[in-house]
Amino acid sequence: MNLRKKKEELSDLISSFLTDEANIQDLQDFAWTIIDYFSEKPPEQLPPLEDFENVFWYAIWQVQHLCSEDHVNDGNANRGLKETLNYLNFKKPLPKDFFGKRPVGPK
Repeated sequence: MNLRKKKEELSDLISSFLTDEANIQDLQDFAWTIIDYFSEKPPEQLPPLEDFENVFWYAIWQVQHLCSEDHVNDGNANRGLKETLNYLNFKKPLPKDFFGKRPVGPK
């Protein structure tokens, strides 16, 4: 799996969501595909860690947290994902106390 490509896909998908061209199910499906892939593979079968992964995984976990009907209806999904998109595209630095890690797969 090419995580640089997946980072760009996630950025495009969040942008599409923010312009009403994608829905929460599209975001959830994308995030779960990535999470499942990393959860099911032993570490030696995964790509090496890359320098942008902290922000990538932060974005994946934000999608999981924010993509619910409640958060869409109260506006938190849009606000949170807009901020996450800025981090993902390096328009704003990810705060030091924000982090995202790969899921841990089988040993």
